[in-house]
Amino acid sequence: ETGDAEGGETRELDAAERTTVKADGRMRRIPVLTYDADAELDRLCCTEKAPLVHLRSRQVNASQHPILAGPVDLISNGGYVGRTEVGFVAAGERFALGWGSQDGLRVRREVHQDSETARITGKQTRTTRVELFLSNLGDEPASFSLRERIPVSEIDKVRVAVDRKKTHPAATPDDDGIVTWDVEIPAHG
Repeated sequence: ETGDAEGGETRELDAAERTTVKADGRMRRIPVLTYDADAELDRLCCTEKAPLVHLRSRQVNASQHPILAGPVDLISNGGYVGRTEVGFVAAGERFALGWGSQDGLRVRREVHQDSETARITGKQTRTTRVELFLSNLGDEPASFSLRERIPVSEIDKVRVAVDRKKTHPAATPDDDGIVTWDVEIPAHG
């Protein structure tokens, strides 16, 4: 039950089956609800955070109750594959789960920075060049979304721009400075 002290709505969640909880202070897992939902699977690499391509599922909480924040055991093909965490997910809300990195897909990120100051005006220019090297060690072609973040200026006198002549393939950042490419790499490519 969550109460109004936390600013939330009071809910009572019944356990799926009768359970005895020992008074030994240890944590116990008690199944509360189950549901089936279709999931969309894709692969994603956020190069600045980690040079790994992760499998991600996106699904909707199809139950009538919220999913409370906490750990999630990941089961695939009838076996345990790992653990992740989920935040509070309201009934009907879409959420994502990370299923770990894809071992055969590699990303190497190199960052090169140059800066110069104009002698007369004192104007400073900083150029950052990011090179991404992608490889697929697997026997099947692989596709995934590749995300790179560029700074976003909050000051009028500071301008940030993508050099479109030197960016391949062409890219346009969103309002948060995220550039996304959908890439496909052949087997052993």
